[in-house]
Amino acid sequence: MDGWSQGAVLELGKGRIVVFSEGMMFSSQVDSTTGKKYGLTSAGAQHNEQFLNSVVHWLVEEL
Repeated sequence: MDGWSQGAVLELGKGRIVVFSEGMMFSSQVDSTTGKKYGLTSAGAQHNEQFLNSVVHWLVEEL
């Protein structure tokens, strides 16, 4: 498998499980000294918000 695999999804019984090894992309932080943004709203991470939204929607869909 190529790329940066940092998570897994699984349908289990009547539910779904999502596990990620890195949580920074799901948080939004700003360095108070420099103003630099990290995580959800950082430069180069323009797809994080839509990805997180898609994960949540997948979790709540009925099987």
